[in-house]
Amino acid sequence: MRYLGAAHRYGQVLCGSILVLGAMIMVPSTDGGAVVVLTLQAALLVLALAVAVMPRSRTMSWIVVCAALVAAVLVIADGVPRWPAAALGAIFVLIAALVLIRASVDLLRKSGVGRQIVFAALALYVLLGVMFANTVGVVAGVDADHFFAQGTDGSVADRVYFSFTALTTTGFGDLTPATSLGRAMTVVAVLIGQMYLVTVVGLLVGSLRQAGQAPAR
Repeated sequence: MRYLGAAHRYGQVLCGSILVLGAMIMVPSTDGGAVVVLTLQAALLVLALAVAVMPRSRTMSWIVVCAALVAAVLVIADGVPRWPAAALGAIFVLIAALVLIRASVDLLRKSGVGRQIVFAALALYVLLGVMFANTVGVVAGVDADHFFAQGTDGSVADRVYFSFTALTTTGFGDLTPATSLGRAMTVVAVLIGQMYLVTVVGLLVGSLRQAGQAPAR
């Protein structure tokens, strides 16, 4: 299905992922900000479905839009916590990542390693960071204790910052998990982030470079 006319253009998904990431950093941690972030995450999933040319993409897109609208109304309503919106956002991002994996693997089998495959791999890395940040927001909202040892649950921007310092194994130490669950989540993020960069992205970039240097036949 090509209703956006951009089949397998994963550079667009990468740009959309970076846009969502930027919004999470810059939008204030208010009800309105939560709605903006959730809307962008829903739009990112719709974009991934379109670009990946998935079966029944239009139906799935309408379901995503309706779910995002209902969640937005609930977020704006008085007395409703924000963590369910973060949970729904994490689900949107997870589905987008799974769609990206399936479609890019199919493209890889057909065409080999190309720029769009590398774009898909980079987009997936950004999506992992966004999903981990959303998961931290869910755990922080559900748990009565503060997620961070610094005595705070952190803003959305703080969670994104913590997510990518964990994924990249930078670990500045200014935000550290306080609970056993938080530490376990961080260990998983560190392992996934390090192995993904070293193996998946490294191999793809290396294969792309070799393909570019191969003599013409």
